[in-house]
Amino acid sequence: MTVSHQSRERVLLVNGSAEKGVGILIQLALLLETRQHDIVFEVVESRGNWQVLLEQFSQAVGTPRGALSNGVVTPNTSDMRPIYGRTRVLLAPSLCWETAGRVLGEAMLNSIPAIVCDHGGLPEMMQDGGVKLRFLPRCHEAPYNVLPALASLEPLANTPIRFYDDEAFYADFSAKAYRAGQTHHSLSANTRSLVQALAPWAALRAGDLASAA
Repeated sequence: MTVSHQSRERVLLVNGSAEKGVGILIQLALLLETRQHDIVFEVVESRGNWQVLLEQFSQAVGTPRGALSNGVVTPNTSDMRPIYGRTRVLLAPSLCWETAGRVLGEAMLNSIPAIVCDHGGLPEMMQDGGVKLRFLPRCHEAPYNVLPALASLEPLANTPIRFYDDEAFYADFSAKAYRAGQTHHSLSANTRSLVQALAPWAALRAGDLASAA
């Protein structure tokens, strides 16, 4: 899924749930709401529990909130093109183990850099098209309600700021993201991988052997 026009305004998290790292987004939004007010975090809901999670996690870090001044919530949608069109950075700090993530592949295809957890298969999908985060093992345990200390995220807060303020830095990661998308996630790349995987079986005429058996 590619888009034709990109305004590149927002930091995007798709599926605002605890296991997908919405608590990390809430912490970052709280850290940046006064120091970098032009950075807007957009959460695409999947189960409609954003309000509960916002109240829970903001209370946990000592800053109770019913809303984020720099946050926008978008209902679940089947057409992500307008959302990708306004995305500058994909935030995908999944605390659960994921072997792959469609949203990350789509971001790469649209040359959108990502910030992901160094956990599961997302770093491999991203290649060098973004920045990896590392959290303590207990953050990756269900029900995913243990967050890193807010002070430990201070250095991380500089990453989205640089993606907005340093155009050369952003352009470099955007180009790397596009390359990762074309190399690993495009239809042609996936078709080639499938053909290569099936080639040994085709050479053995595996279908004929199965029929004979």
